Amino acid sequence: MTDSAIDFKAISPDRHSAGSESIVLPEAITEGLNDVQVGIMRDTVHAVNVNSRIAAELVRSTAAELYRLKCVLKKQQQWTRFRESGVIPMTAGQIRDLTSAWESWLKNTDVTDQELVGTSMRTLAAIGKADPGTRRDALGKMKRGEKVTEKEVSDKAIEELVEGNKEWEITTSMKRADLMKVCTALRDENKKLKAKINELQDVTI
Repeated sequence: MTDSAIDFKAISPDRHSAGSESIVLPEAITEGLNDVQVGIMRDTVHAVNVNSRIAAELVRSTAAELYRLKCVLKKQQQWTRFRESGVIPMTAGQIRDLTSAWESWLKNTDVTDQELVGTSMRTLAAIGKADPGTRRDALGKMKRGEKVTEKEVSDKAIEELVEGNKEWEITTSMKRADLMKVCTALRDENKKLKAKINELQDVTI
C-alpha cells in the first residue's frame, strides 16, 4: 500500500471522533451519501474545526513568545539577526508581522482563538497598523465570523486617511504601491502635526 492509500479497514460507522455527533451537515452536501460517508464527513469537519482552533491558539502563543524575546534583545541588530537566522520555521517577515500584531493589539484583544481562524499573519499585522476605526471594523467582522484580508484592511486605512484631504486625489487608475505611498505620506504628516501640537503645549505663556 502506498503512502496515499486509504486503510478502508479503519473506516466504519462505529469509528467516530468524540464530539463529531453534534456536527450538523447541510443536506446539500450529504445527498446521496451512505452512513459511513456521512459519519466520516462529520469526523472530518469536527477534526478540522478543532485543529483550526488549535492553530489559532498556537499563532497567538507564538506571537507572545516572539515579542518576549524582542523585548530582551535590546539592540535592533540582535533582533534582526535572530529573525533572519532560520532557527525557527518562519521567515523574517512572518516573525516581524506576528510580533508587530502582538505588540499593537493582539495581546489586549478580546477576539477569541476561534475568531482568529483563517486570518493570515500579514492581516494580523495590518490590523495593528490601521487607524482605530479601520481596526474596529476589522475586528467586528472577525467576531461575526467574516473573513478579513490584508488588502481590505490596508485599502480601508487609506480611504480613512485620504478622506477630507483635498491635497490628495485617489483615482481608480492608481496602483496599490502609489496608494501606500499616499498612506505613508499622510501618516508622516500626521506625526509632524502631533509633534508641533506637543511643542505648543510645552510653551509657557
